[in-house]
Amino acid sequence: MKRQRSYGVLVLVGGVISFLGVLWGVDGREGEPRHLDSAHPYRGPAAAGLTAEAHAAWAEGVKRRVLVSAGLWPMPEKGELNAAVYGKIDRGDYTVEKVRFESLPGHWVTGNLYRPAGAALERARVREGGREEEVEGEGEVEEEGERGAGGFPGVLCPHGHWTAGRFLDQATETRRVERQVNHALASGAERFESGARSPLQARCVQLARMGCVVFHYDMLGTADSMQIPVHKENPLREEMHSLEEGEWGFGSAAATARLQTTFGLQTWNSVRALDFLESLEDVDGERIGVTGASGGGTQTMVLAAIDERVKAAFSAVMPSTAMQGGCTCENGHYLRIGQGNIDLVAAVAPRALGLTSADDWTIDLETEGHPELAALYAALGADAPPSPNQSSNHPPTSGPRPAAPPP
Repeated sequence: MKRQRSYGVLVLVGGVISFLGVLWGVDGREGEPRHLDSAHPYRGPAAAGLTAEAHAAWAEGVKRRVLVSAGLWPMPEKGELNAAVYGKIDRGDYTVEKVRFESLPGHWVTGNLYRPAGAALERARVREGGREEEVEGEGEVEEEGERGAGGFPGVLCPHGHWTAGRFLDQATETRRVERQVNHALASGAERFESGARSPLQARCVQLARMGCVVFHYDMLGTADSMQIPVHKENPLREEMHSLEEGEWGFGSAAATARLQTTFGLQTWNSVRALDFLESLEDVDGERIGVTGASGGGTQTMVLAAIDERVKAAFSAVMPSTAMQGGCTCENGHYLRIGQGNIDLVAAVAPRALGLTSADDWTIDLETEGHPELAALYAALGADAPPSPNQSSNHPPTSGPRPAAPPP
């Protein structure tokens, strides 16, 4: 009986969606099928005459659809993280530590924690001291206990589908990637070979040197996250097709009926990563940002859309009106009904937002997607996201690349 109810809920949701389409005079089943590579223009409210209340109501709808798609509505109860931070390495002006915590009982999230140290730490303390004086002058002193002991900004860094994830070292990849490393150095996109070889780690190092506490965490099936070693194709062992509770796997009919997906688990891991970062004594919980590229850009905009603790989001080489994400960890059932990636980042408004495009599916972002976002931010009286800084390559670097590397 329990099993029948689970499938019944799935059928009921689909029926309600179709019924509402008929009421609105639009039945999507009669049009051309949409897929991830179809055009996905901004579908949010028009900027003209838009009120903050109207936008907030629309953004809440986007948030609800994301949570439903991820199997996180209502939000599951949060258990103890049982976090461990260990193995500190001191690099002079920053430190790196290993991290593990349980996002669910028995499921571990792994990563590295970067903190300012040495001269970078002293600069950060001076800057934070000046900020405190400025806040006091405005008569907005925060109550004791509202901020961590150090009060530094915190940054989450999810990564995309690069080989080895946060351990990416492009010098060990193909000759083509080696040429990209050389080109990044020659063009000035990267100043140092270490940054060109490992741009994901270099971003975290730079943020720590700038006075941020950074958590660079693994996506499913990369680096130290090996409990689900392969997730893109949702491979299933024969015994994981079971309909018995607790005996099915992702991609099975039973998991689909319950909206249990790798997209949902990875999104939940990001929510719990935010919980972890916020719990650190030296992090100011009112100044937390998230930034990632490609698949990490997907997690960036998804997390920012559903969790307002994120005060600033920078989604690199992902948001566009074109391809919407090519992996099961970036897509879920019902996720793109009436919305696309531009709508997901629009739901972040009026919080701070940054975008980067490249010579890929995001190439037209400056003319398709960004103008609507700029108009939306203007209507809400907030600073619009800057025009996307276009790189000639999909992997993000510290600056624009003026020309493509040799083929």
